Amino acid sequence: MNSSSYIKKCFEQNKIIDPTGFYPNIMHLVRAIWSSRAPSLSRIPPYFNAKDIEAINHLKTKFGPTQHTVMVLIDGMGSCFRDKWPFEGFFASHFDQDIYSLFPSTTASVLTSVCTGLWPSQHGIPGWWIYLNDQQKSIVPIPFEERFSDKPLEEIGIQSKDVFTVPSILFDQLDNCLIFYPPSIVNTTYSHYFANDVRQVGYTDVRDGVNKIIEYLQNVSEPTSIYWYIPDLDHKSHLYGVDHDDCNNLIKELDHQFGRLFSEMPSNSTIAITADHGLVDVPSNDHIILRKKDRIMEYLKAPISGEPSVPIFHVKDHLENQFLEYFYSEYGKQFTLVSISELEDLKLFGPYPLTPVMRERLGSFIGISVEPFTLQYLDNDKPPNNFKAYHAGLRKAEVEVPLIIART
Repeated sequence: MNSSSYIKKCFEQNKIIDPTGFYPNIMHLVRAIWSSRAPSLSRIPPYFNAKDIEAINHLKTKFGPTQHTVMVLIDGMGSCFRDKWPFEGFFASHFDQDIYSLFPSTTASVLTSVCTGLWPSQHGIPGWWIYLNDQQKSIVPIPFEERFSDKPLEEIGIQSKDVFTVPSILFDQLDNCLIFYPPSIVNTTYSHYFANDVRQVGYTDVRDGVNKIIEYLQNVSEPTSIYWYIPDLDHKSHLYGVDHDDCNNLIKELDHQFGRLFSEMPSNSTIAITADHGLVDVPSNDHIILRKKDRIMEYLKAPISGEPSVPIFHVKDHLENQFLEYFYSEYGKQFTLVSISELEDLKLFGPYPLTPVMRERLGSFIGISVEPFTLQYLDNDKPPNNFKAYHAGLRKAEVEVPLIIART
């Protein structure tokens, strides 16, 4: 059985989720929320099909005209956390439905789809790590650093336009818009790309963010659009695992603070809360760490990129068959390799064909695991991060996210 047939069989058995069935998803949600504010977002792009239009129109019915709209993205708060929500709390009381993220179910890819309105196949950001073939550099796009030296990419001659090759279109079309970020993200290269010229506001913790939004909304008369990004749950989940008390306590605090925000917002306001992905715990024995001395690197022209859960392999010319044979002999029980032509046939990165930029950045193969496994390359002197939970794959816990809607 070839890789494509195997992946399709796993879809049929619901071991992993077929992304061609991601309806509605976060791209549809963004257009549904903001289309009343930005007429250009009401125009359906030609790469959306009839199912996309149906999904957008379905979600539009949940968002009527409103004076103030707050869209919140809680990084990592997939539907896998729903059983952790306080009973009859804010989240549970205002839960609307589950929707889908995208594949890869990871922040770099999903947020770039949010701000560009494009499928991952179109925007060229396949994960946390990217190999730029022209520059022969491994980079980390969101912190905008060289992967192994941590140098700012500008210092080595790589500019934002070299990495983010399609424009962000969302927020510069919204009148009176604010974006709330943690201070470490405000006015960074990626936040400028994401927000364009929209004002960015820093907040120290969720309580501080709520206070600043309440103060702003109570002192503004014109319609307002706010986007709020909260990374804390993703961070704690990676470190401790999704069932850890720190994650549970943070969810309780988020639930409480959003209840407070809702109770103090002006009339005719809407809060819409979702996530970019969920996470799954990966057992400690199921992490594969590879270094320069490992034999697999003899077949590769670049360090393994992408995500630990969805690794990307750039194989040296004419060594594809040898690489496949070696990989399956060593790691075939954990990962299935999908070629770029198979990936496109399966429409894993979206229904639209891969752009040349994305095709180049995806190299020769990507790895897909049905059970939770990770595989990543580290410098010889770098210790593993010992994360307990990961995301980016196609498991239900990674791709299903909640939609919470509350109106005053």
